[in-house]
Amino acid sequence: KVDMIRAEYRNSPDLPDGVAFFATLTMLDYMNNRDPESAIRFVQKGMEYEGIGYSATDEQLSQAQTMVDRLLSTFESINAEVSSENRSLGCSLGVPNAFGDQAYPILEAFEDTAEIVAANHLRSLKSDLGEREAAQLQQWLRSRKANIVHVKYNLKELYESQGISADATLARNCNLLGGEANK
Repeated sequence: KVDMIRAEYRNSPDLPDGVAFFATLTMLDYMNNRDPESAIRFVQKGMEYEGIGYSATDEQLSQAQTMVDRLLSTFESINAEVSSENRSLGCSLGVPNAFGDQAYPILEAFEDTAEIVAANHLRSLKSDLGEREAAQLQQWLRSRKANIVHVKYNLKELYESQGISADATLARNCNLLGGEANK
C-alpha cells in the first residue's frame, strides 16, 4: 500500500524555510485582521526589537509597525503569485486542465506552490533588509519551526480513503482561481 504522507514535519528544524515563512505570515495576517496591536507585539517579539509591549518607545513601535506592513505586503504578493501560478498549472479560463488520476499531481503541485513562492519571497526580503534584520528574521523563523506541524499528503491515497473527488476539488479550485483572475 502506498504511504498517504508525502512529507511530514512535526516541530522540526528541518521544516523548509518557505513553509515556516508562509505559516508565520498567515498567522500575522490573522492577528492583524483581529487585533493589529497583537500583530505588532508578535513581530516585536519575533524580530527581537527592544522594548516589547508597553515599555516600547515610539521609535521601536514604528520599527515593528513598518516590519508588519512589509511582511503583510509580502504575504499579499505571495498569495497573488501563488494564485497566478496555480491558475497556469491546472486551469484554463476557470476550468480544470486535467481529470481523473491526472488531477492529483496538479492538486499536489498547488500545495507545493505556496512553499516555493514563499521561499523565493523570503530570499528577496532578506536581501532587501539590512544584515542585522535579515539575521533576526531568519532566527525568528528558526524558532517558529519548533511550533509548526506541516504534513503533505499523497492526495490520491487520501482522497480515495475519504471519498473525496479530485475532479470536484480541482474544479472548485479552478473556479475560485478563475474568479480571482476577473477581479
